[in-house]
Amino acid sequence: MAVKLTYTEAELATYMSVRLGSSFAGVLGLVLADGDYAELVGLAVLEYGTETIADISTIETVQLLLACARYHAWLYATEHTNVFPNLGGQNSVAVAQLNDHARKSLAEARVDVSRYRVALQGVTDGSVRSWGVTRLDDPYQEQDTDSEYSE
Repeated sequence: MAVKLTYTEAELATYMSVRLGSSFAGVLGLVLADGDYAELVGLAVLEYGTETIADISTIETVQLLLACARYHAWLYATEHTNVFPNLGGQNSVAVAQLNDHARKSLAEARVDVSRYRVALQGVTDGSVRSWGVTRLDDPYQEQDTDSEYSE
């Protein structure tokens, strides 16, 4: 099976719906057929950094788009399960569990967005880039003994 390199808004909405699953969709009242994912798709495309989904057509750009879609789907789930009070009933426990799961999935999606965004920056011109990291305030470096503050 070939890797999918293009998505339409409808296909991205379906992807988001599948990633959330029926438990979240039911609690959140999201119905794919009713177009309830349209705003989330728009937010994901904007998070990606473009105005139209048609601009996204390489492996790296699709990975970032899908990470942005997961991020906004789980952000929506987290925001909407926060509002349910935990009154000790069975439903409130289930919603609290959904919220906990949504928060963990949101954190994972946030990491993916960052990782794919960095990876994409390294391949936009076909080259591979690397950066050296140097700390100017290395805590393990020997202290200068000729300092005016030394005894």
